[in-house]
Amino acid sequence: ITCLAIGDILNNGKNYLVCMNAAGLCRIFDCSYQQGDENKEDKSIKPLFTQRMLTNSKVLLLRDIDGDGKQELAVAYVDRIVRVYRYTQVTLSNENEGVQSTSSQLTLIHKWTLKGQIETLVSNRSIDQKHFLIASQPDCTYAYLMLERKSTSISSDVSSDLIDDVVGSIGKSSLQDTKYFESNESESSAHSFKITNDNQRSSRIDNDVEYRSLSECRASNAMTQFLSGIRINSDDGVKELKALCTLNGDILLCDGYDKPIWSGQVTHQLFALNKLDLMDDGFDCIVITAWDGVTYFNDGKGDMVRFNYGDDIIAFVCGNYAVNPGQNVHCLIYVTFNGYIDLYYDVKLPIRKLQSLHDKLSDEVAAAIEKILQKKGIDKSRLWNWDSQRKLFLT
Repeated sequence: ITCLAIGDILNNGKNYLVCMNAAGLCRIFDCSYQQGDENKEDKSIKPLFTQRMLTNSKVLLLRDIDGDGKQELAVAYVDRIVRVYRYTQVTLSNENEGVQSTSSQLTLIHKWTLKGQIETLVSNRSIDQKHFLIASQPDCTYAYLMLERKSTSISSDVSSDLIDDVVGSIGKSSLQDTKYFESNESESSAHSFKITNDNQRSSRIDNDVEYRSLSECRASNAMTQFLSGIRINSDDGVKELKALCTLNGDILLCDGYDKPIWSGQVTHQLFALNKLDLMDDGFDCIVITAWDGVTYFNDGKGDMVRFNYGDDIIAFVCGNYAVNPGQNVHCLIYVTFNGYIDLYYDVKLPIRKLQSLHDKLSDEVAAAIEKILQKKGIDKSRLWNWDSQRKLFLT
């Protein structure tokens, strides 16, 4: 098994488990129980659907990608290709036998070829309500996969990979007269770079892929994780941020216009990036985890708290889960290389605003220090300052 996803892939108002393995088999399972089945011993999941697709999948995303109210399945593969499938009814015909049949299949509707390995897929939409996908690329680079510019047309020309995706193990002869939606699979055109005025980011546009590169990260072809839709409460009001982290320890936050607003570097190999409202104030906390178990909690403004799990881990996830029936609480889940699963539940962080020493002084002490500074001829405004990383230092 290479990747899993949960969602309403059949678009019937019910969640299902989607499982893909390295051999290319995609299976859909029903994990729900009817009321009164809680006490039954047999709670095995029920297989509903199987289709042979392309091999070596690594990332799944099950979302309403194009805004049509129905969920699609986006799959990133090891060969740097992203494909989007939709669960549809397909009519199959065989001229020799004069037989037509209708079958439910995952049909390919979009395809992109990227330049680097993909570790994360997220769906998003712009201010003008245009839908697109975002795929992470090495070294704090990410790519916008455009949906609006994809030229989708009805075609009777069947490509080899599309046959595998649409009909699985069904013979190719039964599809000779089948018409279906096929996305434009032409190769990307030449590239062009555009450096912004602040020299902090660059853009490269292919046919349907737009790359964004952020210069704050060290270039080492490091694996990059990407996260969007992070809600924070800043001095300018509520904002939505994007976050990136790399395997060589780079952490970067940028705003909705892809402008970097905070960056930092740690000495740990970061591989997981999540968000969770750990302060119960309606805003997100960014959870960044390393292979050695070290976990950072970032409030989106650059202030971080570190937790050391104490063991190497192979997987990490966080979210709101029900430890007791009927009540979801904040959970951190660590999976070790030794096969242990540790669950920390009801996790909360205190709301603490970063303060300087000057903020904590009483009026009497502050007045006394001011008199001493006057006698020494020192300007009090030079005593405490803030640097760009929001760290207090003495001049």
